[in-house]
Amino acid sequence: MRLSIYLFGLLLAMGPAWTGQAWALDTATSPTSCTPARQQALSAIVDRKLEFYRDRFPEIEFVLLSGREQREQGIVELLWLLGDGAANLDYEHPPELRADLLQVSLARIAVLMRYGASSSALFRVGTNGQAQRAQLCVLTLDACTIARDNRQAAFYMLDFPEQEFARMPESQYLDADLHLEYVIDHEIHHCLQAHRGEPIPMSTREFWPGYIQRRNEMSADAYGLAMHILKYGTDSQYVRTLIAVRGLSLMAGDPDHYTPLSMGATLENLCQQVDSGSALERALAVATTVRDTFDRGYEDYLKYRYAAYLAMRRLGVEDDVGPSVLARLPGYQPDPARVDKLLHDTSVHYQLLFGGPLTVGQ
Repeated sequence: MRLSIYLFGLLLAMGPAWTGQAWALDTATSPTSCTPARQQALSAIVDRKLEFYRDRFPEIEFVLLSGREQREQGIVELLWLLGDGAANLDYEHPPELRADLLQVSLARIAVLMRYGASSSALFRVGTNGQAQRAQLCVLTLDACTIARDNRQAAFYMLDFPEQEFARMPESQYLDADLHLEYVIDHEIHHCLQAHRGEPIPMSTREFWPGYIQRRNEMSADAYGLAMHILKYGTDSQYVRTLIAVRGLSLMAGDPDHYTPLSMGATLENLCQQVDSGSALERALAVATTVRDTFDRGYEDYLKYRYAAYLAMRRLGVEDDVGPSVLARLPGYQPDPARVDKLLHDTSVHYQLLFGGPLTVGQ
């Protein structure tokens, strides 16, 4: 039992991470409602996206679990699809942990469904599983919560308090339909990483979950952005707003989702890339390149995390992790320039979205 509890905590901390207001637990139990017509339109977007991936990955079955009220039924259906001896493929683990990992993976999915959070997980289908393919990519996603309208798409993604968000002009809202496509691409990328032989490696290092989450978010954001650009082009208000929203992640207390630099590099890589191969393969290649360029290892993550803590403190955002990170860097002298760069870039993104200066403390 203790091992299961430990693994559950690790999975919640480590991802594959979701986008948006996953842990607004005080408000998440009040689902955002859609008109029947809007729900039908959103379902059509989801269906088209999943069909796109089913056609291109014949060995993976893609399924969506949504609806807070139907989570118990959803888990029962998932067990029916998986069968006996199924395994989670997202995490590197020894054979003796297979059953424990599967158990906590299912518990995690139930929690995510309860709070309408977006995420994904990849499983190997077991014997007598009713899934039609060897692997199962499970998405938890509430399309109405993510993309009821443009305002909701921006509010959910930005994760600011209502009074702060109210200052954002309507012209800067995210296009809801485009954003739903992006979120699906982003989450499915986590499944594709595991499918392509990159499970999350094991480690006993204290801040490993945060490091892996940041590494994976950089590649998933790059992939989702690349898929959008290859379909719609670079001259897009959605692209500009999305990058700026990610550039305000420190203000939302979420430094592991701070990916504006890697997303900007995605634009540059696509412009330099030879126009060959499918859009999907090009997007996957760019996502890997961008991740490997910006991922400088675990120790550098700790240095970034401490700089983010100092920057967030000047932004009036509490963070309990920063001081503990510094204790794992003996002899390290914090770099004020790194903090100043984070604050400068955050101010630029805030100006872009809100049209006014950002107040930064000393």
